[in-house]
Amino acid sequence: IFFREALVTTIMSDQMRDSASVETQRAHFWRAPLDFVVLAISVAVVTGLVLRPSAHGSLSSLHLSSSAASSVQTAPSAPIWAATVPRVVRPARTPGHDWQHHKAQHAAGFATAAQTFAADRGAYGETSKRWAALIVFPCAVVAGYLFGRHGASQTATATPDLPLIMAATTAAQDEEEDEFKDRDEMGLMPKTENTKTEAEATKLYLKLLLGRLPVIGQVFAWATYFLMTLVADQKALYDAKFAILHQYQLGYVYLAVVFLTIARKLLIINANGARAPARVDRPDQHIYKIMASDGSLKDAPNVLMATTGAAGRFNRAQRAVFNMDETLPLVLANTFLAGAIFGPVVAGLAFLVAYGRVKFGKGYKVSNAGRGKGLLIAFLTEAWIEGLVVLCTVKALFHPWISF
Repeated sequence: IFFREALVTTIMSDQMRDSASVETQRAHFWRAPLDFVVLAISVAVVTGLVLRPSAHGSLSSLHLSSSAASSVQTAPSAPIWAATVPRVVRPARTPGHDWQHHKAQHAAGFATAAQTFAADRGAYGETSKRWAALIVFPCAVVAGYLFGRHGASQTATATPDLPLIMAATTAAQDEEEDEFKDRDEMGLMPKTENTKTEAEATKLYLKLLLGRLPVIGQVFAWATYFLMTLVADQKALYDAKFAILHQYQLGYVYLAVVFLTIARKLLIINANGARAPARVDRPDQHIYKIMASDGSLKDAPNVLMATTGAAGRFNRAQRAVFNMDETLPLVLANTFLAGAIFGPVVAGLAFLVAYGRVKFGKGYKVSNAGRGKGLLIAFLTEAWIEGLVVLCTVKALFHPWISF
């Protein structure tokens, strides 16, 4: 929800940022990200503490176990626990009380409690420390920096003359852009020798969506699995989860989502194959025609989106929102299923998807060509998550016969 709203709020941000002075941007650049980075580091540290398993009985633990099948009984248990946070009692402040002495006592009490807490934490295994530092901390710091920078650019644009600057910028853009460039008399892209047939375009998207991206997703997925099992020592935990999926036939739920994902890709291939001979450029998704059998409107041009000036920027930015909305149901389904097994890994991947989508929206608002980098990040990461779901499907359905 946060990332989707961030995408919506960037519809007019580029004009504001471009109008801000360099000095104002520099002044705010270091202040806003600092708060986000500090927050990100705090989140990373706390998350790392929460994710470390308990090594002694003083902390409460909850173990995954089952008596229904031997495969689950023999699987190592996966601890999920909550640490006891030390509490320091603060004496009430009274008139005439030596407040400096009180602060010294309070600091000493906090230090004692912190030392006790740290001593209790000393027995935890090194395994979770490695993968917590490997995944949670970098993602949190990167998130803090990127959105701190975004917040700085938003803050730096709050100038008194903003409406006048935006109006001048929009007027200049309207003068520079040619609304009818690369269009024929009907408003469509002109037909040239490079115009693809439906069969050629269909073949192109078939190779991309059901060829290259799934292969890349599988490479990333299995690399992630072996990295987490060998480096982060998570194999026992994964085996316990896959055993539960196999026991309760939940692998078929994963398989169902894989089928639905493939179905949507086939529909996208079908639509994009038909787009090429229709010569409809983006962001248009439809061609509207005035239905007149005779009269002056019989041969009227098609009704299409405005693509220049402020209206064009808005249309492209809005199309970026709709594009995310269209993919979100299956992205969420794949995220939930992959996250049930790979937890923090999928959280990091979801951040990359969100970052790519926001970058895609901001670039798309500027021009059609500007959407490429963000869309590439989103596509690759979504394929990565889909690859994890396929991996989980195979492991869940054939768990007793797959030892690695």
